[in-house]
Amino acid sequence: MTDWLVLLVVVLVVPVALMGTAAAMAAGSLRRANRVLPGRFAANPPLWWLWSPGAAAVVHRRLRYICQLTQPVASPGASRPHLRRRRPVAHDAISELADEVISRAVALDRELLAAHALTRGLPRARALSDLDSRARALESSAHRVQQLAARRSGSPYGGGVSELTLDQRISAMEDAFSELGAVPNSRADGSGREASPGTPA
Repeated sequence: MTDWLVLLVVVLVVPVALMGTAAAMAAGSLRRANRVLPGRFAANPPLWWLWSPGAAAVVHRRLRYICQLTQPVASPGASRPHLRRRRPVAHDAISELADEVISRAVALDRELLAAHALTRGLPRARALSDLDSRARALESSAHRVQQLAARRSGSPYGGGVSELTLDQRISAMEDAFSELGAVPNSRADGSGREASPGTPA
């Protein structure tokens, strides 16, 4: 009789326990995928924001896309400090801009959760509309930073801390790359002047 009870427990309890463990692991994986950024510093939004057409969910997915777009450009500690990158990433003014974009996306996502918790009404709608506008502007900045990173190869341009806004700093770097791209294949003499075609080096 005891053997039958043990067998019954094994047949009924063990599969249920395995299914519960698998469900918990799947839920944890979805929660991590739903964060704008892997790691403990990102907020934990509702799981249904992964597919919901609601205003808050749409803004959240935009912020998550922004982080995914800029992670390859950002410094290692800004996005996934617990993972080892397959290839090194240059830490320069562009990676600093990417770090700031990611930081702002994480902060906006926290604001989004607070706005989502408001009672339905005009204040909540205004807050979500404002966050949507800010997220769209940040997405534009993310695309520009990503384009700067694509143009970074072979350029000596670098920069330091500036009092300019994020948009102004991106614009300044875009202008710098445009100027570098506009310079023909010419050499400069020791005085800093471009050497004319007939002037020996």
